[in-house]
Amino acid sequence: MTYEYIVAMEQHGKIAFVNEEWINPLQGHEPSAEDLQSCPEPHVFLNAKGAEGWDLVSVVQKTNEAGDQFTHIYLRRQIGSQHG
Repeated sequence: MTYEYIVAMEQHGKIAFVNEEWINPLQGHEPSAEDLQSCPEPHVFLNAKGAEGWDLVSVVQKTNEAGDQFTHIYLRRQIGSQHG
């Protein structure tokens, strides 16, 4: 079986990044607190991805050098064969 993967990052209760890219278009500026509030909540994001055939693989808590905590959410779905 062959899979494709998504790594989503939850930040302050919102899914802000997917595969290291900001989830919403930013119009050429750095993300602001207002931009973050426009991002989906984790359950909304996961329900939408589940409807597209993505399965949850893992959830990992990470801390950066500044001490900020983030949750990385790993999803996968089978590609190629449509037969299970």
